[in-house]
Amino acid sequence: MSRVKDWIMDLEEKAYDTVANNIGDCEHEAEAMEMAVKVFSENDLLGNYVEVDMLEEAVSEMWQEHCLAHA
Repeated sequence: MSRVKDWIMDLEEKAYDTVANNIGDCEHEAEAMEMAVKVFSENDLLGNYVEVDMLEEAVSEMWQEHCLAHA
């Protein structure tokens, strides 16, 4: 892989980790999505490398896992 691709994949992984680590601070799924959009936008990933529908799906899965773990 090229260095740029490795770098982008590393940024994505770190952004997803940030969302996963902070999802518990959110009151509801919509708030978690807002936080995720902010994280990915700050890293210039949203729309360039990660589409909104992909992010929505990932956040929804993280939210469900969070809710199940705290039920």
